[in-house]
Amino acid sequence: KMEKEAGEEEEEVVDALEAAAAAVKAAQEEVVGLREKESAALELVRATEKSKSKLDNAEAYDFPFQVSIRVDTSWPEQPPTTVRFQCVIHHALTDDEDCMPAPFYKELPKTDGRHTLRGVLEAVHNFLVDPLRAWSVAGVSAPKRYFESMRSYQKQNSERLSTIRKYGTRVRHPELFETPPRWRQEWFVPE
Repeated sequence: KMEKEAGEEEEEVVDALEAAAAAVKAAQEEVVGLREKESAALELVRATEKSKSKLDNAEAYDFPFQVSIRVDTSWPEQPPTTVRFQCVIHHALTDDEDCMPAPFYKELPKTDGRHTLRGVLEAVHNFLVDPLRAWSVAGVSAPKRYFESMRSYQKQNSERLSTIRKYGTRVRHPELFETPPRWRQEWFVPE
């Protein structure tokens, strides 16, 4: 009788383990499916953002650049004290420290007499793709060397970004090169 009960208990344990294994497999398949959906959604977001580019030459700067915006106690009535790129970027009008030139600060938009973070970031974007338009300067009044310099720096930046994107397709762990970057739960030790 005891052997029969032990055999039944063993069968119950085996059944429970098989059920748990099936549940784990189903969960793993669901995770794979969710990852595929997430990748597709990220691609859609990237495509949408790219289509929103305001100008043809915006592709040279279609990348998440790191920008430092410093303000003092006079913010938001006064513009930021410094707007600086904290990354590698090639642009004809940034200074040697990758800071914005003086005209940038003079032309920052205001909302109800105050500067806004959104306004500053839109001004940075507009500066990157077409600084003359952002500063309401007629293109015909700019010297020829300005346009040559802009094209040269746009080309440098486009080539750099192209290299980065090509490298991202060849890496062993593409999740480390996602844009925007994100942390994954499986990277952490469970508590």
